[in-house]
Amino acid sequence: MATCIIYIVILLTFVLLRIAGSLGIYEKIGGLAGDILFSFLSQIVIMLVIPIFGFWFYKRMQAKKTPRQGMTFAEFAAQQERGGTLYNYSPDGSVIASEAKQPNCLGILRSWGFNNPGAKVIGFAFLLGLLLFFFNIFVSGFFHTFLSLLGYRFPVSGGVDGGESGGISVAAAFFVGLLLIAVLPGLCEEVSHRGLLLNGLASRIGIMRAVVLSSVMFGLMHLNIVQVFYATILGFLMALAALATRSIWTAVIMHFMNNALATYFSFAGANGWFGANFFIGFGSIFNNLILYLVATVLLYFVLMAIIHAFARENYVKDRLKSSDGNTIVVPRTKGLAAVKYYLTAQHPQNHQPLRPLEKTLLCGIIFLGVVITGMTLVWGLPPWF
Repeated sequence: MATCIIYIVILLTFVLLRIAGSLGIYEKIGGLAGDILFSFLSQIVIMLVIPIFGFWFYKRMQAKKTPRQGMTFAEFAAQQERGGTLYNYSPDGSVIASEAKQPNCLGILRSWGFNNPGAKVIGFAFLLGLLLFFFNIFVSGFFHTFLSLLGYRFPVSGGVDGGESGGISVAAAFFVGLLLIAVLPGLCEEVSHRGLLLNGLASRIGIMRAVVLSSVMFGLMHLNIVQVFYATILGFLMALAALATRSIWTAVIMHFMNNALATYFSFAGANGWFGANFFIGFGSIFNNLILYLVATVLLYFVLMAIIHAFARENYVKDRLKSSDGNTIVVPRTKGLAAVKYYLTAQHPQNHQPLRPLEKTLLCGIIFLGVVITGMTLVWGLPPWF
């Protein structure tokens, strides 16, 4: 319940912020200053502060509730499953301890997967981010081609790019661009989607359903038809990578790498830096449709192979700790099916059914995102369509 309510607040405030942008409020402030203000509000305030503070406030309120005297273990466990309380309890039946575990922001982030990932995970996260960048080029190219065939009029991109400096040096503009486009979204958007949403839904609807739903909402959160398709796919891969490595820092690094490389090549093309003709050369190499498809599929399998290796490694480690000499069952399947097996094995499948209000909130979140994204498609289509 808390996850849905907090995310609705995030989505509604983000929509209001985008409406303010469409009215030209940020342009009145000034180009670069307006971009900085928008990023501060959208990333730090909406995507970072609201989910952490909202969840902290919710847990704080729950910690003040005194469990009912004589509540059984089963009743109390069910209340906890609904996000009920942080009180300690005795599993023998009726005795509930009165000492509360007070929530804190760092504890919330750790519970969402912001732990120490280790050097190996960090290294492979950068590799995954590099592969994700190229995979994103292929996937977004497919969808851009599809929209072009429909006659869609692509909006002029705004924000910091390689062609503007906002009255500062190009180098300074580049670092500002990295901060606004790569660093802040890489951290803040992961807090909202792979932190709050994915972890909050996993215990209620199952890990794989939570992966899909959080990825769809990550795509819809961009609120435009141009980005929704590839952002959803990228969100799906980042969610799997975070779960497989058991650290959301993996998704943060992948997100950062994808956005940072796109930012660099934008500046490189506008200012003649190294790799200035990257996108032109990339397009000339893969102008053949068959080669394009083969490269896309190959990149997907390489990404999935790395994710599979981490998921399998952690699965085997867990089984070795608890096997007591018994045989460890490892599936013969590869790719997504095996990753799903490894991940779901670590999460209980006996979830409480969603209550009607929770289902309504989830449907409302999806409906709002779909409607707004669909409107951006309609506005961009020619009148005759």
